Amino acid sequence: MYLLVKLQQGGKRRKREKDAPMALDSAYFNGFAPDGTSVVTRICRRHGRRAEIWFILHVPGVGVLQAPQHPDTAVFNTDGKTFSAAGLHFEPVEAMRTWKVQFNGLMRLTESPRTDVTKEEGRLVHVRFSFMWSAYTLPFNFDTDIHPRAIARAMAIEKWNKQFFQDLRSLRTGYVFTPNGTMEAVSEVDLVLSSIGEDGTMPDNYSFSFVAGGKKYHVQVEIYCQSTWYNGLQWESRVHERLANFTVNGLKGWGVCEFNYKNTTGCPLPPRESRPQQPLPDITSTHRKLLTLSLSSPVCRSTELVGGKGSSLVTLTALQSEGTMFKVPSGFCVTMAAMELQLKLHPTLKSKLEELKQVSCVGDMFTSVALAPDVREAIRAELDNLSDSQFAVRSSAIGEDTEEMSAAGQMTTELGVRGLDQICDSVQKCWASLYGFPAVQYRRQHGQPVVSSMAVVVQEMVPAEVAGVLFTQHPVTGHPGKMVINANYGLGESVVSGDSHPDTITLSGGVDGTCQVEGVDLGSKTQQVVPLDGGGTAVQEVASAQSEKCCLSDDTAVQLGHIAVKNIAASVLSRKCQPYFKKMGLCLGHMFINMHNVAEIYEHHVAIADKRVAEMSLVGRHLYTSKHKIHRLEQTLTTYTICRHDNAMAMYQEINERLPDCYQAWADHMSYGARSAAWSTVLMMVLSRGAREWTMQHFSDMAHFYVNCEQVTSADVPDALEKLAVKLIEEGHKDRLIAMSPQDATTWLLGADSGSSGQLFQTFLDLHGHRCLREAELREMSWRAAPTKVVLTIQTMLRNNQIASVKESFNFDEAVKKIKSPITMAGKYILKWTLPYARQGVMEREQSKSAAVKMADHFKQAYWYLASLMVAEGRLPEEDLLFFLTHQEIGTLLHSRSAVLVAKALRRRRILPKQMSLKFPEICRGHPEPIEVGVLNVSGSDLMLKGMPVSHGTVTAPARVVTRLEDAGTIQAGEILIVQSTDIGWSPYFPLLSGLVTELGGLISHGAVVAREYGLPCVVSVKNATAMFQTGDMVLLNGTEGSVRKLNPDN
Repeated sequence: MYLLVKLQQGGKRRKREKDAPMALDSAYFNGFAPDGTSVVTRICRRHGRRAEIWFILHVPGVGVLQAPQHPDTAVFNTDGKTFSAAGLHFEPVEAMRTWKVQFNGLMRLTESPRTDVTKEEGRLVHVRFSFMWSAYTLPFNFDTDIHPRAIARAMAIEKWNKQFFQDLRSLRTGYVFTPNGTMEAVSEVDLVLSSIGEDGTMPDNYSFSFVAGGKKYHVQVEIYCQSTWYNGLQWESRVHERLANFTVNGLKGWGVCEFNYKNTTGCPLPPRESRPQQPLPDITSTHRKLLTLSLSSPVCRSTELVGGKGSSLVTLTALQSEGTMFKVPSGFCVTMAAMELQLKLHPTLKSKLEELKQVSCVGDMFTSVALAPDVREAIRAELDNLSDSQFAVRSSAIGEDTEEMSAAGQMTTELGVRGLDQICDSVQKCWASLYGFPAVQYRRQHGQPVVSSMAVVVQEMVPAEVAGVLFTQHPVTGHPGKMVINANYGLGESVVSGDSHPDTITLSGGVDGTCQVEGVDLGSKTQQVVPLDGGGTAVQEVASAQSEKCCLSDDTAVQLGHIAVKNIAASVLSRKCQPYFKKMGLCLGHMFINMHNVAEIYEHHVAIADKRVAEMSLVGRHLYTSKHKIHRLEQTLTTYTICRHDNAMAMYQEINERLPDCYQAWADHMSYGARSAAWSTVLMMVLSRGAREWTMQHFSDMAHFYVNCEQVTSADVPDALEKLAVKLIEEGHKDRLIAMSPQDATTWLLGADSGSSGQLFQTFLDLHGHRCLREAELREMSWRAAPTKVVLTIQTMLRNNQIASVKESFNFDEAVKKIKSPITMAGKYILKWTLPYARQGVMEREQSKSAAVKMADHFKQAYWYLASLMVAEGRLPEEDLLFFLTHQEIGTLLHSRSAVLVAKALRRRRILPKQMSLKFPEICRGHPEPIEVGVLNVSGSDLMLKGMPVSHGTVTAPARVVTRLEDAGTIQAGEILIVQSTDIGWSPYFPLLSGLVTELGGLISHGAVVAREYGLPCVVSVKNATAMFQTGDMVLLNGTEGSVRKLNPDN
């Protein structure tokens, strides 16, 4: 899908939002898919918790989906802080780069967009979608990044007056973005607005031309869908959003034409406004010392004083005065200050909490010490104002029942409590539950501080005949038009604890607030929880006659639905209602269910003009002037360090300031990679004598010229390991090292007893310790950090005596004799002059990659250290989770302790194995679709695959198919490795191999370069090789012809 985003801020003369009553803050996205699916979304935030939305989804074969209130765009009772309205949500993921666009709600399905707000058309359907939008251009200012010619023309035409610079009526501007992200401002355009809709009549087909970047574009427009929207409380403006097919210089695409008119018809709807939002109380030092607060006190709305549950009950209590159909039982909160006082009076408790950061839990100690006298007296004073003899005592901790965390079932609830002594004991039990193992572990897993605080809600006990939970959206599907009630006889404890199978009543509702019973699923309801006269609760059996019928009547269920709808309208958060029969009582909470060289993309040959290849390879590349970059980078790395800090925030800021160094290192490597590829293209042009088709024979001949390139860093890795293996044998350590476990062998090699062998191993780590499998992946430990990975290979080499292979040196004349492509004498001279540059390009590319990986390793170590600090500070439950967050998300987590981000990291890690198993085509057009992965059964000897020959030779040996990096250690000596691709992390295994087959790669890719160094037959770009062959298959690999054949076991 192709997407456009448009951000707009400001009002008249762009005053600041707080100063301009008509100010707006909006974000706009549209997108189009090749199948004709189109989407337009916009959220415009206004003052007064009001927003305007544009929303249309056109799906061919289905119809047009639009927001139910359209053509009216007004949405009320928003949070006023985020881009969220009517189920549509825009979330900035990375500033100026990435947004997440989500929707979960009802949409009106019609054949064409509705234009009359007073008529009911179509039907309401539930729609959900979520996608990521990423910018492919740098940020730019639509109003100021104008082509000089366009603005000069507009200024020349405009009459000279006071408003000259405020309103250039003749200014016509626009922008063109190329696929590589380049932006060109429009300098000329022949579009005349008065001819295409000034009178309100907009043509369905029209055309115009413009010039950008010196190129002329001709545009044809064909409208296929139009939506009309009215903006403002009185519909002051009318917008026609027109979806269209565009043809630009013969290329077809999709887009939007937007016409905006002043509207004078007014709004036919009655006056509307958002409900007044109760302001948060100003908390003074006196308030912070209060030990109890009544639920009727406005100060009790502060979550700092009474936690999430207590604050929400105060909000509901305030709604009672607005004529609602429910009553919140009276009560009070024992504040956070009371718990702090308790800790202050009992120093032993406080010291144990510090130990808790390192160990498990100390909850029982809260019930073993006396309650602070001042707290007891404050509770007694509050009880004097209440009449009921039984109470419910419930926790209200920091972070409990919030938008990010529910902490459901983590804290204690005491029901049927009587008298001052029992209430005081229950308060201490609630405090103790804050430091019980489940609650402590819950906070650790969500990156929250282990040492926390809690208020306690003491509320009149309601002798409910029926109680339960009401979900304002379907808890499984998320359908916003479906409410679900779980209810049982007696108190609600039997429902929330899961001890009884409750009745399930489903309500369906419309956008007008009406609802009706859609279905009833009777539960067994064999038991109920009832209050006892003497205090406490008991479990009783439910009579069979009662259990066989629904515990709630349809009328009561509908009444509850109306209460829930009104409750939602009063707040921006979805609510969970806990009802009881005859009197309607509510409590507030949340339930969370929560690729590559040109030839690699072709299977047989490349049919392309050599001139175009040269242009694509050479344009913008510096063949001679990039040498200084690698020397500059290597010089920087000799003393480069990232300072360590003793707190996570300072460490994050240190990494953040150094990140440009990492970006520059990889940019330099890309420059060398392009240089190497360009020289390779020049060689091929000479070798093919300008042929329009490059065949596999050309690639096979090219491989002769790349044999044993000097000083290739990646090839030095297996060389160094072979030398180490020889040294171990010479010093008589072979059998000893083989007998050791990999961990013990690593310890010995790094110790003083290993002598010169250990010194050689340390030298290897100094030179190549920053490398590893998937070396650019920050989560992957380098060989220096985890040397056991290398030791395993050394042990295998010693065990199989796979040591000291002989490598042939390169000779130009001998290479020319081996090629089969015809070449002229002049061609030989050109090759002889060009070849040193091409071979040096391979060396420099590998050298620059090593330097870039070394720079990345500094950041890898820094991030691992940051992860350890965040775990120590309780911001992450595990170090590994840091690598499932973006750099910006890590910063957000450090600032906010967002439990949502921790949960997101856990989900990302959970799906990683599935993502790693996916395979994609080398070239994707449109949305990337994974390739079906699996082993294809091919019997007999009729299986042969072809690829690109990059290292000559023929070998017959067993196959070793490796599809997961974790299985690399299973490689045995003499096998032919069949793998998707290789990087330098595979280099230690090359001395063990007899041949190599990869699904990806080219003449100068890593596997090809190292295979030629070792004289291993190698064929790359063999499609589906890992699916067609299995480990143990006897394989004939022909590195000269580029074929891989499965042999019949009988032969």
